[in-house]
Amino acid sequence: MSRNATVSLVSFPTLPSDLPDRLARTLRRMGGCVERAAALKSDLVAFPEICNTLAAADAWQFEQLDGPTIAAMGRKAREHNIYVVCPMGTYDSEGRKRNSSVLIGRDGKIAGIYHKNFPTHGELDIGIIPGTETPVFETDFGRVGLCICFDLNYWEVGTGLCQNRAELVIWSSMWEGGRMLTKWAIEFGFYMGGMYSGRSTFVDVCGREIISVKRDLTDRVGRSPVVTASLDLDRRLLHHDYNVDQL
Repeated sequence: MSRNATVSLVSFPTLPSDLPDRLARTLRRMGGCVERAAALKSDLVAFPEICNTLAAADAWQFEQLDGPTIAAMGRKAREHNIYVVCPMGTYDSEGRKRNSSVLIGRDGKIAGIYHKNFPTHGELDIGIIPGTETPVFETDFGRVGLCICFDLNYWEVGTGLCQNRAELVIWSSMWEGGRMLTKWAIEFGFYMGGMYSGRSTFVDVCGREIISVKRDLTDRVGRSPVVTASLDLDRRLLHHDYNVDQL
């Protein structure tokens, strides 16, 4: 039996930081990526870390959850009946700065929020508060966990996602992750979907790269930043002892 989910990952660079209406233009680009993923019949589309201001000189901008970014992505999610993972700087309910990844449901409403457990020293210096939980969210195609960039270096985050029975983990980042994606997939038994501005990678539960697509940031050919794969969420990696007879 197979329980397939189609997932799209987006890798794209930011617009110049001095460009007028840069946020509005970025949100239009993101909206176009959602449309592309929907045209490919994707169940979920995910963006890189702080996707709305990615890698700009003034990258760290923070919004309330009812701000322009979530509003724009919520409209696109509802219009195209697709889940959207939108990582960004947020203010929590107490007004504290967070590096967050927001899961938006097909109805355009927030379905879950993850706060980066292990911010970098630079993030801590500007007042970002670490998260302390590793929630996993029920979707209509499977159980989805979220994590962000530097979290990949910490066993505690992967363990928490595993204990909460994640089947797919979306890792939004500013670096490519490399073999750490493989390590997590093998050790914790879930699919990994990882992306930053220059690459998108899918890894299966056996730690094998399904797709890894590098995006040349100097490329002007118009290559799509959207990479898509179909994942069988019923697959499991099991030790053969005591399991072969059950199969």
